Amino acid sequence: MENLPNLLKREISKGLPAIEAHRVMAPTERVLDQNYDEIVKTAKLSAVLVLLFRSDDQWHTILMERNTYNGHHSGQISFPGGRKEVYDLDLKATALREFEEEMGVKFKSEEIIGELSELYIPPSNFYVKPYLACIDADFKFIPEEKEVSAILPVLIRELLDTANKTIEKVLVSKHNFSIDAPVYKINGKVIWGATAMMISELEFLLKRIDF
Repeated sequence: MENLPNLLKREISKGLPAIEAHRVMAPTERVLDQNYDEIVKTAKLSAVLVLLFRSDDQWHTILMERNTYNGHHSGQISFPGGRKEVYDLDLKATALREFEEEMGVKFKSEEIIGELSELYIPPSNFYVKPYLACIDADFKFIPEEKEVSAILPVLIRELLDTANKTIEKVLVSKHNFSIDAPVYKINGKVIWGATAMMISELEFLLKRIDF
């Protein structure tokens, strides 16, 4: 699907599925109907970059496994991204900077084709804005060793395969208790929480264009 960037840009312009998509992969405890105008007043602002790229004539995305640390998202799998710094012009700049720092690949602002729906992560008080880039090229990723335990290229078709979705008990690391949550389970890795909810929205958009 060579014109995937244009097709996705068109679908985003029609409106995002947002809560409809998030609900599919949200833990049962998750509150989805949020007042984001109020949340951004006190939350820590952050952004991630969702990259779609073509390798070996197949479309992929790239995820990262975080290193273990004393924090809410220790060891979890996520899109590259992080907290907004005072020198970031806006959250788009945050997404681009964090991707370059963590993955070793630099993109220009104009290579972002759109935004996905924001999410709030209550345990860490993070407001997260996902940005989408879709580039018909392959890349050599160089992970930042202090933050990234492993980089995880994933075939888009694996994310769309219902066989890779299930319910699993996952550990909420900071509080050391487990919950049942919908997950993507790919190559032995469990993807859940906000990252899974972002993927679900991407999945909705891809299905709308019959990917």
